Amino acid sequence: MAGARTKRLRKAREAEREVPLRNLELSEEVGETAHAVVGTAGQNPRKGIRTYPPGSRSGCR
Repeated sequence: MAGARTKRLRKAREAEREVPLRNLELSEEVGETAHAVVGTAGQNPRKGIRTYPPGSRSGCR
């Protein structure tokens, strides 16, 4: 029975890690989207204005 308990504990630990890692990934995507919006709006004069091809709107759904 120790093997089954160990598997349950391991699975529980993996589940606990999943949510923070998903949050980090989402934060990264939000940051990239914000960076793109700032770039296309020309809000940062040091970096200029960028344009993106029509198919690159993956973060804007």
